[in-house]
Amino acid sequence: MTPQGTTVAQFEISRDAKGQGAAEKVAPAWRARFAVEIEPVGLVHAQVTVTGERAGVTLWAERGDSAALLRDNAGVLAERLRAAELDPSEVVVRDGAPPRPA
Repeated sequence: MTPQGTTVAQFEISRDAKGQGAAEKVAPAWRARFAVEIEPVGLVHAQVTVTGERAGVTLWAERGDSAALLRDNAGVLAERLRAAELDPSEVVVRDGAPPRPA
């Protein structure tokens, strides 16, 4: 629930195959991509990658002031990931929209 009421977000979830060879013990990487538009922040795209206990988050904010606000609070997100027993490998905030998948 948002201040504007209920919102809908489409999620894309994918999983990479385990390591390249049988001898490798690499955990698969799970990726979730989604976008939400909530005022006053505007449209924010997210990609969350989880590999084992490591989590990487990339956010794209289409408004520059929103990107700055998210960037200023990236440490809070990293703390929340740690509280969920995930190791935040990186939390990145970028301006604009994400690149289109190939």
